[in-house]
Amino acid sequence: MNRWPIAVQIMLLVTLATLLASAAMVAITFGGPPPKPAPHRIEDLAQVLDGTELAAGAGRPLRRRIATSAPEPAGLDRSPGLEAALAARLATSPDSLAVFAEDAGPGRSAPASIFGEFVAARRLAPDRWLVIETAADPRIARWWVVTGLTVGAILGFILLVAGWLARRMARPIRTLAEAAQAASAGDPLDIATDRGSPEVRHAAAALADLHQRNLDHAKQRLTMLGAIAHDLGTPLTRLAFRAEKLPEDARRAAQDDIATMRRMIADSLTMARGWTDPFEPVDLAGMAHAIAGRERETGHDTLCMAHDAVILPGQRVPLQRMIQNLVDNALRYGGSAYIRIAREDGFAILTVSDDGPGFPETGREELLEPFIRGDVSRNPDLGGSGLGLAIAAQVAERHGGTIELGDGAKGGARVTVRLPLDGAGA
Repeated sequence: MNRWPIAVQIMLLVTLATLLASAAMVAITFGGPPPKPAPHRIEDLAQVLDGTELAAGAGRPLRRRIATSAPEPAGLDRSPGLEAALAARLATSPDSLAVFAEDAGPGRSAPASIFGEFVAARRLAPDRWLVIETAADPRIARWWVVTGLTVGAILGFILLVAGWLARRMARPIRTLAEAAQAASAGDPLDIATDRGSPEVRHAAAALADLHQRNLDHAKQRLTMLGAIAHDLGTPLTRLAFRAEKLPEDARRAAQDDIATMRRMIADSLTMARGWTDPFEPVDLAGMAHAIAGRERETGHDTLCMAHDAVILPGQRVPLQRMIQNLVDNALRYGGSAYIRIAREDGFAILTVSDDGPGFPETGREELLEPFIRGDVSRNPDLGGSGLGLAIAAQVAERHGGTIELGDGAKGGARVTVRLPLDGAGA
């Protein structure tokens, strides 16, 4: 049934609900409530008040009780005419009777029979009254119970069928949305195009085709960037050799420019490349200690605070590049880099802070975009490709984590990366 068009499934559900509702209406109509009981004759009521049992089936059921005073039922009118008629048949005074009936106010003539509800009482002693009153017809109560249960059962069945069908229709759509949400750039789209209704299968095929076109386009761009990087490498090497012949100051400046160009090319290739390395257990703390140690060997103020190993499934090279970029940014703009690794609620928390001017108050999210630099609040003469934070954000997202830019406890910039320890991004 799930392979039928959604419109057909909805029409079938509506048709089924209509047929069941119609069947219930027909059943209720033909099996309606029992007929109203016959009215009570005045003679029969007089016999009951005189102590005689009423014959079975003679009108609606009556209830007999003893009371210490005359009743005063709500919703019924006292009927002097009925009291006089009963007094004549009982050979007693009307003052010893109290009769209440529907639509039997003063001035009403006494009918030969009593329809509907009534209460009749006869005084047996000053503080003793015999009260006769109508009781509920059990047949009517049973009919209401059966009717209510029938309607409830049919409604429940319709709701169960509707819920089951709705879940069957929604499950392929939800699976399609989850597959699209879990798709990573550069990876094939893991989605089934032969399940669900025709509309869902068509949407899945279109989404898979779109993802494949984007993947092919990205590969073409990567190929182009690789060719450009290869072509630029040769002239940069020649420039580096020629720079050796320059005076000391000019040679140092030329070498810095060449290093910047090479770093920009490498960062651009990293942004464009889809990582294909498999996920493996990676010690994030050990990786951070190694990077901090290399930086200290070159004279940079770098400190890593991570005492225990923090293992998570990940891609070693991208994670190393992420930490290195965050440390490079901290050293470039703040002159120092403080790395902290901790565990918290199933996540590895990586924090890199510095003693620099910090991030700008506004537009921090834009700093995670490629080629966006925070030069408004930081040193504009320090260079950089504007890809360091963007690469870090890309790596964190690929590993199912998040990245946040903030302020350090004592000023400066702080970047916090949260990565799941269970490898949710794998």
